[in-house]
Amino acid sequence: MLSGTDFAAVGETPPWVRYAASLSVFAHAYRGVLGPARDQFARLSAIRIGTPDDKVRLDGPITGATLVATGAWLLADRGDAANALDRIALGWTFGYPRYQPVFAWAHVREIASTIAADTPSTPPPGR
Repeated sequence: MLSGTDFAAVGETPPWVRYAASLSVFAHAYRGVLGPARDQFARLSAIRIGTPDDKVRLDGPITGATLVATGAWLLADRGDAANALDRIALGWTFGYPRYQPVFAWAHVREIASTIAADTPSTPPPGR
């Protein structure tokens, strides 16, 4: 789950920076214009959420925004779909800021639906 992500200490990136970067990364993924925000995606993907042993306080909505934004990016970039959907599901669980128009759940569904429509369907093994 969340393969390829090395989450560093939460305190290294201020929450307001992660929030703004998450909005930007998600908006670029939604519009399908990935190039300008590629560095922001890389920085967000390198942020660690923390573990119970870190004894850090998590900001649920900011963590959720980071997860949903990077998951949407992976879908738009045709990355690891399972990893992307795990991130989006966890972001939903953390209570990502759906009140922001760019983060509307309809936009998340639209990204996922577009990718699903463009992906050829393969029957499960054994059928």
